[in-house]
Amino acid sequence: MRNSKRVWFSEALACEWGLTSLEKAILAGMIMIGEGVGSLTGGKLADMYGRWKVMIFMIYLIVVTSVVAICATSYYVYVIFRTLTGFGIGGVYIVSTCYIHEFSQMDKRALSLTTSYCIGESGAVYTSLCAVFIMVYLPNDIAWRVELVMVLVPSLIMLVMVHFTDESPRYLAITNQEQAAHRVLERIARVNGTVLPQGRIKISTEKRGEFRDVYRPPYTRISVILSIVSFSIMYVLNGMFYFIPDVLTYGYCSLSSLFQATYVSPTGCVLYTQAEYIFFVFLHASSIPAIILGGVSTEKIGRVWSLVSSNWVTFFLILALILCLHYVITLVDLILIVMMTYLDITVVWIYAPELYPTYMRTTTAGVLNAFNRLGAAAGCFVTEYVDSYQYMITLYSYMCVSAVSALATLFTRHETQGEFLIDQRDDVTVAGSMRPESRERLQRLRSRYAAQSGTSQYGAITPQHTRKEQLPSRPQSHTTGTFYTPLQSAEFT
Repeated sequence: MRNSKRVWFSEALACEWGLTSLEKAILAGMIMIGEGVGSLTGGKLADMYGRWKVMIFMIYLIVVTSVVAICATSYYVYVIFRTLTGFGIGGVYIVSTCYIHEFSQMDKRALSLTTSYCIGESGAVYTSLCAVFIMVYLPNDIAWRVELVMVLVPSLIMLVMVHFTDESPRYLAITNQEQAAHRVLERIARVNGTVLPQGRIKISTEKRGEFRDVYRPPYTRISVILSIVSFSIMYVLNGMFYFIPDVLTYGYCSLSSLFQATYVSPTGCVLYTQAEYIFFVFLHASSIPAIILGGVSTEKIGRVWSLVSSNWVTFFLILALILCLHYVITLVDLILIVMMTYLDITVVWIYAPELYPTYMRTTTAGVLNAFNRLGAAAGCFVTEYVDSYQYMITLYSYMCVSAVSALATLFTRHETQGEFLIDQRDDVTVAGSMRPESRERLQRLRSRYAAQSGTSQYGAITPQHTRKEQLPSRPQSHTTGTFYTPLQSAEFT
């Protein structure tokens, strides 16, 4: 369930069950806390038992708990089961992100992630369009249940489709499942209309990712920076999805009220109008070009510069909002802040999984997404509870959090643009299963990369970073394996 749906669901439930501002804030925050815990747990389990198994489990959890929530007749039952739904959503989100990274070749990784996020936001547009009619024309006690059913439909489709996917060959390669990894690569090769070259995988048992490894050298600085950025992005984004409806209904600075609140008798509670639901559709649709821009910028100017520039732009947009400029500027500013936060998210989730090896990739991503969800819960709570007293307190909190994030990005050093995943610098687990033209392009990239780093084309590639911070593939105490193909023999860890 995306950000805007949390907003109108909390209003609909407040109307039906007579919730206070604090109870609405708790409702929104608990769902996000569930997603954060699900990210931590899902990431850890995916490094222990595999990406595919964890995705299956989390999707089943989403479906079952959503069905129970639809039938809920009390506030507490709904909160408990929506929190469990959030647990499943957090797990699926983080595991699927790393899953896509591990199946994508180096020059297609940003494109693959950008495409998946655009599809995700198109789902948000779909449920927002459903709300335009369902939440307006049906009685309130029925409307939110029907809307939840419509939200559940994509999960049911995903539950069917995930059974046609395979386990990540990278994960199989580090867990002594050589034959299973070969079978997956052979199926990929058949889909691409080619034949997997003759070769073998020499592998050894690896340890699984531990939470404490995330903040140990050499990952300490970058993990702290990304944790701060992840928290701030969702603090601002989720807060804005609660802040914007109030601004558009009651006005702010020079921006007069654009929508008229609908009062539902006999309780006198306030629900959104159809115009506001249409605005939510537009808001979600505007995130799609922002996501595309994030993907393009990571390829054109690099991950680090994209991260730094997008965070600083977000900070200055929030500052402009506090200055209370012309009402047109204020309205555009609100939309641009939402777009920039989506761009920030895209850059982070393209960049972060590239920094860590396979044995701890989903564990680290889970930790970062937990900070992401913690920020979202804090943003919901502050905006929902404090905003009823003073708009400016909320806006100053956005500005302070965004400023800390922007300053943190200035200490980012390691650039991953144009590099292979840190544990397999040549993407050997997918090289043999590519289409011939893609394989030739990758071979040219390898040759150029080997020439730049001063190593033989057929030797192990160890990039010579020109940045100040170098991230070794992993601690020296761990064992390594080698994947051989006719194209190249390259060490991975």
